[in-house]
Amino acid sequence: MIISETVKIDDKNYTKTASDSGFYIERNGIRYVEAIDPLGSCREYTETSELIETEPETTEAKLERVSAKVEKISADLEYLAMMTDTDLEN
Repeated sequence: MIISETVKIDDKNYTKTASDSGFYIERNGIRYVEAIDPLGSCREYTETSELIETEPETTEAKLERVSAKVEKISADLEYLAMMTDTDLEN
């Protein structure tokens, strides 16, 4: 079933629309997990029969994502140390 609620973002009111059963919603042939529209926009959505994929992230995928972040942070730190003539070993 489609559910709508009013949400406040940056002191402005919006209508948040989603499925309470975990399905995509659709408007004009475009699927959404949820939609946030200006309050009073009167946009209507229909619930599709396609479930939103909720497969948990694998441990390997998490490790790969975190490793990429660590590499970037390490490179940034080395660059900053070089630019400020800082010895990272001591």
